[in-house]
Amino acid sequence: MTVAAKHLKINGKPIKAEGLKFVYDGCHKIYLITNEIGRQQILNCGWSEDDFRHPSELPAIWPETCFLRFISDADLKTQYVEQGEEAKVEWA
Repeated sequence: MTVAAKHLKINGKPIKAEGLKFVYDGCHKIYLITNEIGRQQILNCGWSEDDFRHPSELPAIWPETCFLRFISDADLKTQYVEQGEEAKVEWA
């Protein structure tokens, strides 16, 4: 029996979960760390690896964020959810 891998989905779009981490400022900023460049940028901005979270945590965090919330790639090249935009975030 094969168990299907789970993925982070944002507005129905699957985000590759292998190696994915994210950081959250406790209010509205969520940055997905999808590559080494983004990881280094996050560390250079004062975050530590202790701040890195598993993507399966994001669906529970998303509803707790303030209305200014957004989800961006840590390297700022991809915006998954624009600031203030409604979104469906799931781990499926």
